[in-house]
Amino acid sequence: MVEAVLALEGAECIPLGTQMPLLEIGRAAEAHRADVVALSFSAAFPQRQIPGLLQQLRQVPVAIELWAGGRGIARIAPLPGVQLLGTLDSVTPAIDEWRAAHP
Repeated sequence: MVEAVLALEGAECIPLGTQMPLLEIGRAAEAHRADVVALSFSAAFPQRQIPGLLQQLRQVPVAIELWAGGRGIARIAPLPGVQLLGTLDSVTPAIDEWRAAHP
């Protein structure tokens, strides 16, 4: 769903699939000169693993924003360098904020 919202907002999306290793996500983001890496965690994903995974992925260059959403992040505490998008409705404002910060 988020990919559809991003596409409607004019973003070029490069889906990497659900089984892409974290290291490869970071490499792909750098290779494609991504502005944002957006991940979605289902409620079935082990919640205790999410903060560590996001901190590992945050090792990509700081210029690349890291967004995380989905039911799996519902009770995750804020993390430095990671924008948590709690609902689908929060995606468009996040895009607007990004655009305002990157004219």
